[in-house]
Amino acid sequence: ATMANAIERRLNDMLLSQEIEGKVRINRKPIFVGCVSNFTLFLDLFRKTIRSLELGIPCVILGRNGHTSQHHYRWTELLVSLLKQHKTVPSGMVTFLSASLEDIKHILKKSEERNNGGNLY
Repeated sequence: ATMANAIERRLNDMLLSQEIEGKVRINRKPIFVGCVSNFTLFLDLFRKTIRSLELGIPCVILGRNGHTSQHHYRWTELLVSLLKQHKTVPSGMVTFLSASLEDIKHILKKSEERNNGGNLY
């Protein structure tokens, strides 16, 4: 994981440089990051969120009512606290949304319609 973090960070640095040079455009519409119960996938949640924040992309962490969302809420709360403490990324770039599966589907559908494409990560 340590090696992957260093590589991913270098890739993000390259992407930001290419954006400054006008070679690419980073879509900074908020993304929705789905939560899972599996520890390996939880690490993936972390990596997707951190890498997106490094690029200035707001993140909405999704949790389903009654489906182990407490762990994800606490993780999001800790992340926001660390962002406030270190002041490297505005803490408002991260939020947590806990909703029923039907409500999540509705929100994702409306976001997709509004943004001409989905932002589910």
